[in-house]
Amino acid sequence: FLTLPVFSSAQEQNTGTNYSGSMGSVTVGQEQFYRLSVRPDIPIGRWGVALDVELFIEANGKFSARGWKFGSTTEIFDSALRKLYYVRYGRPDDATFFKIGALDQVTLGYGLIMADYRNTLQYPGIKKTGLQFRFAELGGSRFGIEGMLNNVQDFQEGGALIGFRAFGRAIGKLELGLTWVKDLDQYSGLRDGDGDG
Repeated sequence: FLTLPVFSSAQEQNTGTNYSGSMGSVTVGQEQFYRLSVRPDIPIGRWGVALDVELFIEANGKFSARGWKFGSTTEIFDSALRKLYYVRYGRPDDATFFKIGALDQVTLGYGLIMADYRNTLQYPGIKKTGLQFRFAELGGSRFGIEGMLNNVQDFQEGGALIGFRAFGRAIGKLELGLTWVKDLDQYSGLRDGDGDG
């Protein structure tokens, strides 16, 4: 999937709805599409929901019904779930933050071991449900934890990329941390073409 960013609102402001968009070509199965997408991040108090409103254009120039089928209960559920990019509580720099869904630009600590990781490289052909969290000042202390899981489905099957970081403020602004990242199954992302496991 080739994505060209179209626009993005100022994420630093953290007020109101933030927007981003993309366009590019995508291959789903054996079909080639041109895809236009708008992603609003809609704040609801401390919560936020990011939607992925997408349009697919077929090779013949006609709009595809992909992602907009509402004939059966399953199609309604799949179409609605496809529009949900992620759900979050707080922002990444807040003392309490977590996000479920698409992960973009995940950095643990200062980025020495994990910087700008994303689980959306194969999106929208493959949609992964990741988890990111940060809990600082645990119990009023100077200690905290943060971490991520790239895909819940991979974790259930014994393979996933996971990362954790424990950190604490030693003196003043001096922060010490310990980061651990592991790919539980480095081959899980590869297609088993001949079915030999």
